[in-house]
Amino acid sequence: SPPKPDAAALRNYQSILDRFIHPGGRVLDLSPDSERPNGTYDAAASLCALEYMDRPVDILRYIDHFLEPGAPVVLAFTDCFDQKRAIRGWGGLHPFERMGLALEYLRMAGFTEGLGTISMRNDWRDRDDPAFLETKGVSAPVFVAYGHKPK
Repeated sequence: SPPKPDAAALRNYQSILDRFIHPGGRVLDLSPDSERPNGTYDAAASLCALEYMDRPVDILRYIDHFLEPGAPVVLAFTDCFDQKRAIRGWGGLHPFERMGLALEYLRMAGFTEGLGTISMRNDWRDRDDPAFLETKGVSAPVFVAYGHKPK
């Protein structure tokens, strides 16, 4: 199984999502083990899924049909990924190049409004995290690319 982000990184991801998603909003989860889309959604989001998508632009074009106009799409990743399963070239890119690639995927899929990126780095890991000492207490960084479906 691929490495998982630590608890602090997961909280950072949630705090970023909270900027885009209104309480009670219906969010389409883009992770591989999520259910098939059904109905309409107010947003779409993924954490640690983009690096495994063989055809990300096609997937994003597909989910467009389920999103309300103006809906945000938030693509997040960390440095916690399985090198053997990630798409070819992902591991060779700098994290900021990965954000640029994610922006390009969004643009190519038609999510052209309000494009941007966010990075949260150098936060503290929880003291009881098993990897606290080996990581010198530093949490996994969270990198995000986002765009919105045109209105």
